[in-house]
Amino acid sequence: MKNRYLLVLMASACLSVASLTVDAQNIMPFGDSITAFGAAPQSSYRYWLYADLTNAGFSGFNFVGNQNGVAGGAPANSWPLQHYEGGGGDDSITTADGVGLAQSAVGYSPDVVLLELGANDPQNGITPGQSETNLEQIIQTFASANSGVIVLIATPPRDANQPHANIAREDAIIGKVVHTEKKAGVNVLLVSLAGYNPHNDTSDGTHPNVKGEQYIAKQFFNALKKAKVF
Repeated sequence: MKNRYLLVLMASACLSVASLTVDAQNIMPFGDSITAFGAAPQSSYRYWLYADLTNAGFSGFNFVGNQNGVAGGAPANSWPLQHYEGGGGDDSITTADGVGLAQSAVGYSPDVVLLELGANDPQNGITPGQSETNLEQIIQTFASANSGVIVLIATPPRDANQPHANIAREDAIIGKVVHTEKKAGVNVLLVSLAGYNPHNDTSDGTHPNVKGEQYIAKQFFNALKKAKVF
């Protein structure tokens, strides 16, 4: 009886491990400098997300996009899946820029989009209505190319270099966009970065230090599990 119990446990463990391996998933980190940056001593949140996924035993995924590596210099850690879309070295990328980028980004056939845009809109003269329309257009571009796409859209991280009202404005806009796109039939999930503390989690008041990168990665990791991507 004891041997039989051990066999059952071993079989269950094997099934659990096997369930972590899925058909290939193309994950596209798509965002501004928060997505792009990660020069040493940082590595970008994408590195830590890759580590979270692989350490949890997940496989069968790729990070895709037009950009590779990190902006601002070499990262402290390298990893095999460094691609992303957006940011580059430009701190001021907006949702308006994202509309254009999405047109070509769909060519990478993402199954999941980690969308992190909007924080730079207020200081670039983009109105709330324009931000909302731009984000909806970005999401619809991906959904039109792949009706099964999953979009995880993050609220903008708190920023010591911007008025809190700017970040609160984008929070509200993103909430409205999620509601609208869900009603339109798109699989959209809100990822809250409200716990990001610019005094403890950044290197310059805006861009994440290692602790901030790990925090952002964990929020996306939890959202990927919630969305049952794996």
